[in-house]
Amino acid sequence: MSYKYKISVIIPSFRNLEFLRLCLPEYLKSRHCQVVIGLDGYNSHYMDYLLNCQVTVSMTGRRQGLCTATNLAAQQASGEYLFLCNDDMVPAPGWDEALLTSAGPGHIISGTVWEPGPAIKKWILAIMRTISEGMTLSPRLCKPLKIKKKKQNRGSTTLF
Repeated sequence: MSYKYKISVIIPSFRNLEFLRLCLPEYLKSRHCQVVIGLDGYNSHYMDYLLNCQVTVSMTGRRQGLCTATNLAAQQASGEYLFLCNDDMVPAPGWDEALLTSAGPGHIISGTVWEPGPAIKKWILAIMRTISEGMTLSPRLCKPLKIKKKKQNRGSTTLF
């Protein structure tokens, strides 16, 4: 079977346009992929933004949940591989090449994602806005985060 794209990136979204604006340009840089946005219900702000993007949009008729939005978006996919992600996940450079190197028939590839809390998300947004506006960061903002490790009974580690 011949596919139009190597990867179809499926991004369900609902009330998270600010983060979608950060991640979408990174996916659109890939020469290998189609991006399908699955909207959970109509939102004029989303539509205004997405009109200028090279994406396929699917939309539920009313609010039905992200699972339904994801499934409808996946029906619009024309890539050999499906890549499911959330609208607040910004891919690392080279994500598509890494995926294609590992992909193959009968493979399911999963990544590990660190989900920051609300305070960290605001910090990340502030830094990304600063960079996108061409300003430099204060050294105070560039300090590494300190992550404490707590041992659990079974030998696994919890980050908090």
